[in-house]
Amino acid sequence: TYDYFMAKGNEAYKSKDYTDAISFYHSAIKKNESYGAYLALGKAQQAGEYYDEAEATFKKAYELNPKNEEVITLLALLYEETNDFDALEEMLSWELTEEQIAIVNEYGIFAPHFSIKGGTYNDDVLVALSGKEDCLIYYTLDGTEPSSHNGSLYEEPIEISKQGTTLLSAVCVTKDGKYGVVASESYEITYVAPNDPVLSPTGGRLTKETYITITSDCEDGKIYYTWDGSVPTSNSYQYTDPILVPEGNNILSVIVLDKHGMSSSVVKGNYIYLP
Repeated sequence: TYDYFMAKGNEAYKSKDYTDAISFYHSAIKKNESYGAYLALGKAQQAGEYYDEAEATFKKAYELNPKNEEVITLLALLYEETNDFDALEEMLSWELTEEQIAIVNEYGIFAPHFSIKGGTYNDDVLVALSGKEDCLIYYTLDGTEPSSHNGSLYEEPIEISKQGTTLLSAVCVTKDGKYGVVASESYEITYVAPNDPVLSPTGGRLTKETYITITSDCEDGKIYYTWDGSVPTSNSYQYTDPILVPEGNNILSVIVLDKHGMSSSVVKGNYIYLP
């Protein structure tokens, strides 16, 4: 009978004779495909290290009793034991109760969360990483797989400030050395030159003392200028206050340099001041 085979299976399981226990539980299931029989069979299969079979059995038990917390706990333990955190995270897509979700989160060492998704950006990005409480996060920026022996320990947001493509990879590691799932995001930084500065006045013939105002919409940019016709550089005069137009026929050349060294076009103005 079903009860007979279950009792014999339980005896074998307690004696750690998992092969016999599995056989008896299979016989019990032939008599009655009950939730309890599948649960017992899964436990015996897991104890005997038949992990694939145990996974399939626990999933069958879940189908029979989807709101039960014990089978979710057993599946979570199985995935934790086999370090299959991808499968554990996949469980969160099931129709779980709040209590079942809490169980999965307790056992899961999921991939770190990235505050900014990968993509193409025109400026530096500052990426914050977060993961399971009490886990350490290690990361790399060179495409290699992060670990406690390779990469850096995450302590503060990571600045991606190199033009081109950077692959940020990160992993959570528990205090007892268990690794979660490695996650990666690719950031392509393409700096854009600042817009041209605006001169006021833009040039012309002047008969009285005049000051030139230079503006730029580049917040972190610096404005440089020359009066000798040469192209301005960071070694030229830096604009801080309105410039007094000198006497004579003069060419003012102006650029904007941003924090990345990107330059606007040279804007020129011809000022003829004859008092």
